[in-house]
Amino acid sequence: MKDRESEITELWLKYLEESKTNKALTPVEYLKRYPEYQEELKPLLNLTEAGQIIVQQDVSKLTERMKEDIWQKVQKKQAQDYLDQASETFAKNNFVSTRELLDKSVAIHQKSGNNLWLGFEYSIIGFMAHLEDKFSEAIECYKKSSQYYQKAGEIKGQASSLAYLALVYFENEDYDKAWQFFEKAVDLSTKINYLEGMTGSASYLGIIELSRGNHRQSFSWHQKALVSAERLGNKGEMSAAYHNMAEAAQSGRGHKTAIELYHKALAISRAEKNYELIANSAGSLGALYASHNKWDEASMCFNEAANAVDQIKGSSTHPTALKFRRTLGSLGLPSVQEVFSGLRAREKQVSLGSVK
Repeated sequence: MKDRESEITELWLKYLEESKTNKALTPVEYLKRYPEYQEELKPLLNLTEAGQIIVQQDVSKLTERMKEDIWQKVQKKQAQDYLDQASETFAKNNFVSTRELLDKSVAIHQKSGNNLWLGFEYSIIGFMAHLEDKFSEAIECYKKSSQYYQKAGEIKGQASSLAYLALVYFENEDYDKAWQFFEKAVDLSTKINYLEGMTGSASYLGIIELSRGNHRQSFSWHQKALVSAERLGNKGEMSAAYHNMAEAAQSGRGHKTAIELYHKALAISRAEKNYELIANSAGSLGALYASHNKWDEASMCFNEAANAVDQIKGSSTHPTALKFRRTLGSLGLPSVQEVFSGLRAREKQVSLGSVK
Protein backbone atom coordinates (compact mmCIF):
# COMPACT_ATOMS: atom_id res chain seq x y z
CA MET A 1 0.00 0.00 0.00
CA LYS A 2 1.06 3.59 -0.57
CA ASP A 3 2.20 5.47 2.54
CA ARG A 4 -0.81 7.78 2.79
CA GLU A 5 -3.28 4.97 2.14
CA SER A 6 -1.57 2.96 4.88
CA GLU A 7 -1.79 5.88 7.29
CA ILE A 8 -5.50 6.40 6.61
CA THR A 9 -6.25 2.70 6.98
CA GLU A 10 -4.30 2.56 10.24
CA LEU A 11 -6.22 5.55 11.61
CA TRP A 12 -9.51 3.97 10.62
CA LEU A 13 -8.60 0.66 12.26
CA LYS A 14 -7.41 2.54 15.33
CA TYR A 15 -10.80 4.25 15.56
CA LEU A 16 -12.62 0.93 15.29
CA GLU A 17 -10.41 -0.65 17.97
CA GLU A 18 -10.81 2.29 20.34
CA SER A 19 -14.58 2.43 19.79
CA LYS A 20 -14.85 -1.09 21.22
CA THR A 21 -14.06 0.22 24.70
CA ASN A 22 -14.99 3.89 24.36
CA LYS A 23 -18.66 3.92 23.41
CA ALA A 24 -18.78 7.71 23.65
CA LEU A 25 -16.24 8.12 20.83
CA THR A 26 -17.92 9.55 17.75
CA PRO A 27 -16.53 10.03 14.22
CA VAL A 28 -16.75 13.81 14.69
CA GLU A 29 -14.66 13.74 17.88
CA TYR A 30 -12.14 11.37 16.36
CA LEU A 31 -11.72 13.53 13.24
CA LYS A 32 -10.74 16.51 15.41
CA ARG A 33 -7.54 14.68 16.27
CA TYR A 34 -6.47 14.39 12.62
CA PRO A 35 -7.63 17.48 10.70
CA GLU A 36 -5.14 16.86 7.88
CA TYR A 37 -6.86 13.53 7.08
CA GLN A 38 -10.47 14.66 7.40
CA GLU A 39 -11.49 14.52 3.74
CA GLU A 40 -10.27 10.93 3.27
CA LEU A 41 -10.97 9.63 6.74
CA LYS A 42 -14.50 10.96 7.24
CA PRO A 43 -16.20 8.61 4.71
CA LEU A 44 -14.48 5.61 6.29
CA LEU A 45 -15.68 6.43 9.79
CA ASN A 46 -19.24 6.37 8.52
CA LEU A 47 -18.92 2.90 6.99
CA THR A 48 -20.87 1.12 9.69
CA GLU A 49 -21.11 -2.12 7.70
CA ALA A 50 -17.34 -2.29 7.43
CA GLY A 51 -16.95 -1.30 11.07
CA GLN A 52 -19.21 -4.11 12.26
CA ILE A 53 -17.00 -6.59 10.45
CA ILE A 54 -13.68 -5.17 11.57
CA VAL A 55 -14.61 -4.76 15.23
CA GLN A 56 -14.96 -8.52 15.38
CA GLN A 57 -11.28 -8.82 14.48
CA ASP A 58 -8.15 -8.39 16.53
CA VAL A 59 -6.77 -5.33 14.73
CA SER A 60 -3.25 -6.03 15.91
CA LYS A 61 -3.27 -9.31 13.99
CA LEU A 62 -4.29 -7.84 10.63
CA THR A 63 -1.59 -8.43 8.01
CA GLU A 64 -0.63 -5.96 5.27
CA ARG A 65 -2.45 -8.18 2.77
CA MET A 66 -5.61 -8.00 4.86
CA LYS A 67 -5.28 -4.23 5.20
CA GLU A 68 -4.85 -3.94 1.43
CA ASP A 69 -8.00 -5.97 0.93
CA ILE A 70 -9.87 -3.75 3.37
CA TRP A 71 -8.62 -0.63 1.61
CA GLN A 72 -9.78 -1.82 -1.80
CA LYS A 73 -13.24 -2.68 -0.53
CA VAL A 74 -13.51 0.61 1.30
CA GLN A 75 -12.50 2.49 -1.84
CA LYS A 76 -15.19 0.66 -3.80
CA LYS A 77 -17.81 1.66 -1.26
CA GLN A 78 -16.53 5.22 -1.24
CA ALA A 79 -16.80 5.39 -5.04
CA GLN A 80 -20.39 4.20 -4.82
CA ASP A 81 -21.14 6.93 -2.31
CA TYR A 82 -19.74 9.52 -4.72
CA LEU A 83 -21.87 8.07 -7.53
CA ASP A 84 -25.01 8.10 -5.39
CA GLN A 85 -24.42 11.77 -4.62
CA ALA A 86 -23.62 12.48 -8.27
CA SER A 87 -26.92 10.93 -9.33
CA GLU A 88 -28.77 13.27 -6.95
CA THR A 89 -26.91 16.42 -8.02
CA PHE A 90 -27.32 15.52 -11.70
CA ALA A 91 -31.08 15.17 -11.23
CA LYS A 92 -31.05 18.73 -9.82
CA ASN A 93 -29.07 19.99 -12.85
CA ASN A 94 -26.13 20.87 -10.59
CA PHE A 95 -23.43 19.97 -13.09
CA VAL A 96 -20.55 21.56 -11.16
CA SER A 97 -21.07 19.36 -8.10
CA THR A 98 -21.79 16.34 -10.29
CA ARG A 99 -18.49 16.79 -12.12
CA GLU A 100 -16.55 17.12 -8.86
CA LEU A 101 -18.09 13.92 -7.51
CA LEU A 102 -17.55 12.03 -10.75
CA ASP A 103 -13.90 13.09 -10.86
CA LYS A 104 -13.47 11.50 -7.43
CA SER A 105 -15.17 8.25 -8.43
CA VAL A 106 -13.19 8.17 -11.70
CA ALA A 107 -9.93 8.42 -9.76
CA ILE A 108 -10.91 5.42 -7.62
CA HIS A 109 -12.12 3.32 -10.55
CA GLN A 110 -9.02 4.08 -12.59
CA LYS A 111 -6.91 2.65 -9.77
CA SER A 112 -9.08 -0.46 -9.49
CA GLY A 113 -9.53 -0.84 -13.26
CA ASN A 114 -13.33 -0.91 -13.09
CA ASN A 115 -14.04 -0.36 -16.80
CA LEU A 116 -17.81 -0.68 -16.48
CA TRP A 117 -18.16 2.27 -14.11
CA LEU A 118 -15.52 4.29 -15.97
CA GLY A 119 -17.60 3.88 -19.11
CA PHE A 120 -20.64 5.21 -17.29
CA GLU A 121 -18.78 8.07 -15.60
CA TYR A 122 -17.21 9.36 -18.80
CA SER A 123 -20.54 9.13 -20.60
CA ILE A 124 -22.12 11.44 -18.01
CA ILE A 125 -19.17 13.85 -18.04
CA GLY A 126 -19.43 13.93 -21.82
CA PHE A 127 -23.20 14.34 -21.59
CA MET A 128 -22.85 17.42 -19.38
CA ALA A 129 -20.16 18.92 -21.63
CA HIS A 130 -22.46 18.28 -24.59
CA LEU A 131 -25.34 20.13 -22.94
CA GLU A 132 -23.05 23.10 -22.36
CA ASP A 133 -21.83 23.06 -25.99
CA LYS A 134 -18.30 22.05 -24.98
CA PHE A 135 -18.04 19.85 -28.03
CA SER A 136 -14.33 18.97 -27.94
CA GLU A 137 -14.61 17.79 -24.34
CA ALA A 138 -17.80 15.90 -25.12
CA ILE A 139 -16.13 14.08 -28.03
CA GLU A 140 -13.14 13.12 -25.90
CA CYS A 141 -15.33 11.82 -23.06
CA TYR A 142 -17.73 9.89 -25.30
CA LYS A 143 -14.75 8.19 -26.98
CA LYS A 144 -13.30 7.24 -23.60
CA SER A 145 -16.69 6.00 -22.46
CA SER A 146 -17.05 3.81 -25.54
CA GLN A 147 -13.55 2.38 -25.07
CA TYR A 148 -14.10 1.56 -21.40
CA TYR A 149 -17.49 -0.02 -22.13
CA GLN A 150 -15.86 -2.11 -24.88
CA LYS A 151 -13.21 -3.33 -22.42
CA ALA A 152 -15.96 -4.21 -19.96
CA GLY A 153 -17.93 -6.10 -22.61
CA GLU A 154 -20.88 -3.72 -22.08
CA ILE A 155 -22.24 -3.49 -25.64
CA LYS A 156 -25.35 -1.49 -24.75
CA GLY A 157 -23.29 1.21 -23.06
CA GLN A 158 -20.83 1.25 -25.95
CA ALA A 159 -23.65 1.68 -28.47
CA SER A 160 -25.14 4.55 -26.45
CA SER A 161 -21.82 6.39 -26.14
CA LEU A 162 -21.14 6.00 -29.86
CA ALA A 163 -24.61 7.34 -30.65
CA TYR A 164 -24.04 10.45 -28.55
CA LEU A 165 -20.58 10.85 -30.06
CA ALA A 166 -22.20 10.71 -33.49
CA LEU A 167 -24.71 13.31 -32.39
CA VAL A 168 -21.96 15.80 -31.54
CA TYR A 169 -20.61 15.47 -35.07
CA PHE A 170 -24.14 15.67 -36.47
CA GLU A 171 -24.81 18.94 -34.65
CA ASN A 172 -21.57 20.35 -35.99
CA GLU A 173 -22.55 19.27 -39.52
CA ASP A 174 -19.76 16.74 -39.88
CA TYR A 175 -22.15 14.24 -41.40
CA ASP A 176 -19.49 11.77 -42.57
CA LYS A 177 -18.22 11.20 -39.04
CA ALA A 178 -21.76 11.26 -37.68
CA TRP A 179 -22.70 8.54 -40.16
CA GLN A 180 -19.65 6.48 -39.20
CA PHE A 181 -20.51 6.38 -35.50
CA PHE A 182 -24.29 6.11 -35.90
CA GLU A 183 -23.75 3.10 -38.15
CA LYS A 184 -21.46 1.49 -35.55
CA ALA A 185 -24.10 2.17 -32.89
CA VAL A 186 -26.79 0.52 -35.04
CA ASP A 187 -24.58 -2.53 -35.68
CA LEU A 188 -23.88 -2.98 -31.97
CA SER A 189 -27.51 -2.42 -31.02
CA THR A 190 -28.68 -4.94 -33.61
CA LYS A 191 -26.16 -7.47 -32.32
CA ILE A 192 -27.81 -7.54 -28.88
CA ASN A 193 -31.32 -6.57 -29.97
CA TYR A 194 -31.03 -3.23 -28.17
CA LEU A 195 -34.19 -1.65 -29.52
CA GLU A 196 -33.71 1.82 -28.01
CA GLY A 197 -30.31 2.16 -29.63
CA MET A 198 -31.55 0.82 -32.95
CA THR A 199 -34.45 3.29 -33.00
CA GLY A 200 -32.48 6.45 -32.31
CA SER A 201 -29.41 5.77 -34.43
CA ALA A 202 -31.41 4.45 -37.41
CA SER A 203 -33.51 7.62 -37.30
CA TYR A 204 -30.46 9.86 -37.51
CA LEU A 205 -29.00 7.79 -40.35
CA GLY A 206 -32.26 8.42 -42.19
CA ILE A 207 -31.96 12.16 -41.58
CA ILE A 208 -28.39 12.18 -42.90
CA GLU A 209 -29.40 10.26 -46.01
CA LEU A 210 -32.18 12.73 -46.72
CA SER A 211 -29.72 15.62 -46.38
CA ARG A 212 -27.65 13.90 -49.09
CA GLY A 213 -30.68 13.64 -51.35
CA ASN A 214 -31.02 9.87 -50.92
CA HIS A 215 -34.74 9.73 -50.17
CA ARG A 216 -35.11 5.98 -50.73
CA GLN A 217 -32.30 5.13 -48.31
CA SER A 218 -33.69 7.67 -45.88
CA PHE A 219 -37.14 6.09 -46.05
CA SER A 220 -35.60 2.66 -45.43
CA TRP A 221 -33.72 3.77 -42.30
CA HIS A 222 -36.84 5.42 -40.88
CA GLN A 223 -38.80 2.23 -41.54
CA LYS A 224 -36.24 0.34 -39.45
CA ALA A 225 -36.62 2.95 -36.72
CA LEU A 226 -40.40 2.51 -36.87
CA VAL A 227 -40.17 -1.27 -36.51
CA SER A 228 -37.97 -0.92 -33.41
CA ALA A 229 -40.24 1.77 -31.94
CA GLU A 230 -43.31 -0.41 -32.47
CA ARG A 231 -41.62 -3.34 -30.74
CA LEU A 232 -40.83 -1.00 -27.85
CA GLY A 233 -44.32 0.42 -27.81
CA ASN A 234 -42.76 3.90 -27.84
CA LYS A 235 -45.51 6.12 -29.25
CA GLY A 236 -43.33 9.21 -29.47
CA GLU A 237 -40.70 7.42 -31.55
CA MET A 238 -43.40 5.86 -33.71
CA SER A 239 -44.88 9.27 -34.46
CA ALA A 240 -41.41 10.68 -35.22
CA ALA A 241 -40.67 7.76 -37.55
CA TYR A 242 -43.91 8.28 -39.48
CA HIS A 243 -43.11 11.99 -39.77
CA ASN A 244 -39.60 11.29 -41.03
CA MET A 245 -40.86 8.70 -43.52
CA ALA A 246 -43.33 11.30 -44.77
CA GLU A 247 -40.52 13.80 -45.33
CA ALA A 248 -38.51 11.20 -47.24
CA ALA A 249 -41.55 10.30 -49.37
CA GLN A 250 -42.26 13.97 -50.01
CA SER A 251 -38.67 14.51 -51.11
CA GLY A 252 -39.12 11.71 -53.64
CA ARG A 253 -42.32 13.30 -54.94
CA GLY A 254 -44.49 10.64 -53.31
CA HIS A 255 -46.92 13.25 -52.04
CA LYS A 256 -49.91 10.96 -51.57
CA THR A 257 -47.83 8.61 -49.42
CA ALA A 258 -46.40 11.57 -47.53
CA ILE A 259 -49.88 12.88 -46.68
CA GLU A 260 -50.93 9.47 -45.37
CA LEU A 261 -47.80 9.19 -43.24
CA TYR A 262 -48.14 12.72 -41.81
CA HIS A 263 -51.71 11.85 -40.78
CA LYS A 264 -50.46 8.68 -39.06
CA ALA A 265 -47.85 10.70 -37.21
CA LEU A 266 -50.49 13.23 -36.15
CA ALA A 267 -52.95 10.59 -34.98
CA ILE A 268 -50.37 9.18 -32.56
CA SER A 269 -49.04 12.53 -31.32
CA ARG A 270 -52.58 13.85 -30.74
CA ALA A 271 -53.44 10.80 -28.64
CA GLU A 272 -50.22 11.28 -26.68
CA LYS A 273 -50.70 15.07 -26.47
CA ASN A 274 -47.16 15.50 -27.76
CA TYR A 275 -47.39 19.11 -28.86
CA GLU A 276 -43.89 19.31 -30.28
CA LEU A 277 -44.59 16.46 -32.69
CA ILE A 278 -48.04 17.87 -33.46
CA ALA A 279 -46.49 21.24 -34.35
CA ASN A 280 -43.91 19.62 -36.61
CA SER A 281 -46.22 17.24 -38.44
CA ALA A 282 -49.17 19.63 -38.74
CA GLY A 283 -46.89 22.37 -40.04
CA SER A 284 -45.26 20.09 -42.62
CA LEU A 285 -48.60 18.66 -43.71
CA GLY A 286 -50.05 22.17 -44.04
CA ALA A 287 -47.16 23.23 -46.28
CA LEU A 288 -47.66 20.13 -48.43
CA TYR A 289 -51.38 20.84 -48.80
CA ALA A 290 -50.62 24.46 -49.69
CA SER A 291 -48.23 23.33 -52.43
CA HIS A 292 -51.24 21.56 -54.02
CA ASN A 293 -53.51 24.59 -53.54
CA LYS A 294 -55.61 22.78 -50.95
CA TRP A 295 -56.04 25.89 -48.86
CA ASP A 296 -58.78 24.72 -46.52
CA GLU A 297 -56.78 21.65 -45.45
CA ALA A 298 -53.63 23.74 -45.22
CA SER A 299 -55.34 26.34 -43.03
CA MET A 300 -56.60 23.67 -40.63
CA CYS A 301 -53.12 22.20 -40.32
CA PHE A 302 -51.45 25.56 -39.78
CA ASN A 303 -53.98 26.44 -37.08
CA GLU A 304 -53.34 23.13 -35.33
CA ALA A 305 -49.59 23.73 -35.52
CA ALA A 306 -50.00 27.23 -34.07
CA ASN A 307 -52.13 25.95 -31.19
CA ALA A 308 -49.54 23.27 -30.44
CA VAL A 309 -46.80 25.91 -30.34
CA ASP A 310 -48.91 27.90 -27.86
CA GLN A 311 -49.19 24.80 -25.68
CA ILE A 312 -45.41 24.38 -25.76
CA LYS A 313 -44.82 28.02 -24.82
CA GLY A 314 -47.23 27.70 -21.92
CA SER A 315 -45.57 24.62 -20.46
CA SER A 316 -43.59 24.75 -17.24
CA THR A 317 -40.76 22.60 -18.57
CA HIS A 318 -37.42 23.26 -16.90
CA PRO A 319 -35.02 25.29 -19.13
CA THR A 320 -32.39 22.55 -18.95
CA ALA A 321 -34.90 19.99 -20.16
CA LEU A 322 -35.79 22.27 -23.06
CA LYS A 323 -32.11 22.64 -23.89
CA PHE A 324 -31.74 18.89 -23.76
CA ARG A 325 -34.50 18.39 -26.30
CA ARG A 326 -33.17 21.13 -28.54
CA THR A 327 -29.54 20.05 -28.35
CA LEU A 328 -29.66 16.28 -28.13
CA GLY A 329 -32.88 15.61 -29.96
CA SER A 330 -34.23 12.12 -29.46
CA LEU A 331 -31.98 9.10 -29.57
CA GLY A 332 -34.52 6.86 -27.93
CA LEU A 333 -31.97 5.99 -25.28
CA PRO A 334 -32.64 5.38 -21.57
CA SER A 335 -32.25 8.20 -19.09
CA VAL A 336 -29.17 8.65 -16.95
CA GLN A 337 -31.09 7.44 -13.91
CA GLU A 338 -32.15 4.27 -15.76
CA VAL A 339 -28.57 3.55 -16.78
CA PHE A 340 -27.36 4.24 -13.26
CA SER A 341 -29.94 1.86 -11.79
CA GLY A 342 -29.09 -0.78 -14.35
CA LEU A 343 -25.40 -0.68 -13.56
CA ARG A 344 -26.13 -0.70 -9.85
CA ALA A 345 -28.21 -3.85 -10.31
CA ARG A 346 -25.46 -5.46 -12.33
CA GLU A 347 -22.73 -4.65 -9.86
CA LYS A 348 -25.05 -5.34 -6.90
CA GLN A 349 -24.70 -3.63 -3.57
CA VAL A 350 -21.16 -3.80 -2.22
CA SER A 351 -20.64 -6.32 0.54
CA LEU A 352 -17.36 -6.18 2.45
CA GLY A 353 -17.62 -9.83 3.40
CA SER A 354 -15.24 -11.43 5.87
CA VAL A 355 -11.67 -10.36 6.43
CA LYS A 356 -9.55 -13.47 6.21
